[in-house]
Amino acid sequence: ARGAPVRDSAGKIVEYIGLYEDVEDYYAAREELRRKTHELGERVKEMRCLHAVDLACNRDETPVEEILSGVALVLASAMMHPEAAGCIVEWNGETFRSPFHREPTIRITASLDVDGAAPGRVSIGYGGRRGEYAFLPEEEQLLSTAASLVAKMLARRRDRDRLESQSQELWRRQAMFEQTERLAKVGGWEYDIATSTMTWSEEVRRIAGIGADSHSAADQHASAAAFLREPLETALRSREPFDLELPWLLPSGTRKWLHAVGQVQIVDCAPARIFGIVKDITEEREARSRMWRLANHDALTGLPNRRCFGARLEALLAESGGADALLLIDLDHFKDVNDTLGHDVGDALLHAVAERLSEAAGDSDMVARLGGDEFAVLTRVPDPSSAREWAARLLADLRRPMPVAGQVSSVRFSAGLAIAPRDGSSAAEILKNADIALYSGKLRGRNALVNYAPHMRDSMERRVAVCSEVRSGLERGEFLPFYQPKVALRTGEIMGFEALLRWNHPSGMRAPGAFMPAFEDHEIALNLGKLMLSRIVSDMQIWRGSGLAYGHVALNTSAAEFTGFDLAEHVLDLLSAAGLPAESLGIEVTESVLLGRDAESISPTLRRLHAAGIRIALDDFGTGYASLTHLQQYPVDIIKIDQSFIRKISTDSGSQAITCAVLGLGRSLGMTVIAEGIETPEQAALLTAAGCDGGQG
Repeated sequence: ARGAPVRDSAGKIVEYIGLYEDVEDYYAAREELRRKTHELGERVKEMRCLHAVDLACNRDETPVEEILSGVALVLASAMMHPEAAGCIVEWNGETFRSPFHREPTIRITASLDVDGAAPGRVSIGYGGRRGEYAFLPEEEQLLSTAASLVAKMLARRRDRDRLESQSQELWRRQAMFEQTERLAKVGGWEYDIATSTMTWSEEVRRIAGIGADSHSAADQHASAAAFLREPLETALRSREPFDLELPWLLPSGTRKWLHAVGQVQIVDCAPARIFGIVKDITEEREARSRMWRLANHDALTGLPNRRCFGARLEALLAESGGADALLLIDLDHFKDVNDTLGHDVGDALLHAVAERLSEAAGDSDMVARLGGDEFAVLTRVPDPSSAREWAARLLADLRRPMPVAGQVSSVRFSAGLAIAPRDGSSAAEILKNADIALYSGKLRGRNALVNYAPHMRDSMERRVAVCSEVRSGLERGEFLPFYQPKVALRTGEIMGFEALLRWNHPSGMRAPGAFMPAFEDHEIALNLGKLMLSRIVSDMQIWRGSGLAYGHVALNTSAAEFTGFDLAEHVLDLLSAAGLPAESLGIEVTESVLLGRDAESISPTLRRLHAAGIRIALDDFGTGYASLTHLQQYPVDIIKIDQSFIRKISTDSGSQAITCAVLGLGRSLGMTVIAEGIETPEQAALLTAAGCDGGQG
């Protein structure tokens, strides 16, 4: 309602004039305008919030929790109660929350839709009493819009993380591949046939020494042509892969060996490209070369070994036109050098011999160390007759004094010479025959050069057969002692016995003369000696237990029992274990044993046995070279006159004179003299008359 007063001329209000107007529609319109204006403001705020959320979602560095704080305030109802509002996002098994979020008592939720799938949801809620807050109807659509922004953000970040992870994995694998290439010294390459372009990996560039500025197709092709031209052309023609080892010279002048492998790729029935690898095998080839040298050369002397020498010998024998001379050389008594002076001196001696032999042989001959102290020299000679002259000249050079370990030494050698094809047509045969000749030289007293002859093989084969048979006989226990009595010639009483070795062979009883070559084998001779001693001690123990008077039993010894074996300790231990006195045993030693190279080790053994009460007899007296010296040097109790003198004592004045001289010598030295091989009463009578103490036969 509106009105105005009416006044007279004097200014006095005389009446009011007014009107009433219906303003209900006006106020309704005004209220609607205010409400619309407020809603527009709220939408602007929402849009600003959505814009802020959108901006935050597009900044990868913004934490998800910070973005969710903005999402929680997108809704108008949330803006009215910001302190209680919070946002929760569940995404692919993970949950994200806005800061200071409390569990809501009321919430509104929208799905997170990515690429048509709904891998999660977003919720906005309030943490107050139920019914205290209410959501506006249109807020659900607004939340869906915000959820779409969040979903896109999370999907983008997921894809970014995946891409980063894949990039890191790709980088790791690339780094591992490059490192593997460097460690394995292997690189890859590719040749494009259409463009004639060669592409190298960095490792190939490093291996082949290709400069980093060689990026042009022409430079790369030129590098490839220098190394792979021929293999590439062959592969293009044949369409087959290649696998080659090729030499390569670096710009620095260093020579390398490269292993190149290539494969042709066929596209539409035509070669499109060739790809492959290049590997630096320089060290590998050097290692193979070192291994080959180690396998084919002697580590001490650097000479070819038996394997390499055998291959060379086979190759030489396969060639025609000429005679090939093989000389095997063995150092005499080399074991003594190692045993007395030490292995270092022995090694120095072998090295000096190898140098002297190589110098004497010259470049045309092949010198090898076959093992131990055995050397071989191989040469081609004009004819067989000149071979021995060549070998003698070589040995003469070797026998000249040579410096060894600070001293000048003269070395003795045994050598065997075989000539192909006369003495054998194969490497194995010629080596065996030269070895047989060498062994024959050792049997002749060493320090000799012996040419192979066919009869030597027969002797060697007999020796090998006899040794094998004796070993079998030892295993079967076929060897036993036979006891020959020693009789006092004046009284006829038994003084004692000599144990004679016999072999109870399946074909009949055999004396040592039937298997004498076996005694040249140290192991067999030692085992036979041990067996005889054990049997003798066992028999004496039985006789003693039975009350039989047997005097003493003499055992024949060989050189093997004085070498590398403590005979005195072994004998005394057996006697002690059996409860037998030392005086019940005698030891007989031949002059050939005393003259051997182990004479220095024999004297202490005999003196120890003699000191214990064991009588020592010098057997086969008169057949050696230093009998009188032996009687002074060794503790001899008994002299035994060899049967070769007794056999002719009745008819030969010389044998009679020698026998009488020995008997006189024995009496003068206070030694017992026993004659061996008495076969007739006449011989016994003559010896008794001459004053011989005892006899056996």
